[in-house]
Amino acid sequence: MFLTENFRKIASDGLWNNNIVFGQNLALCPLLAVTGT
Repeated sequence: MFLTENFRKIASDGLWNNNIVFGQNLALCPLLAVTGT
C-alpha cells in the first residue's frame, strides 16, 4: 500500500510538478487543435 502511494507521488511529481515542458505542451493542445484547422 505504501509503495503504491509513494510511486504515485513520484510519478506525479516527475511528470507534472517538475516537468515544465510537459505541462506547457498539455496546456497548448486545445489551442493548437483550434488554430491548426
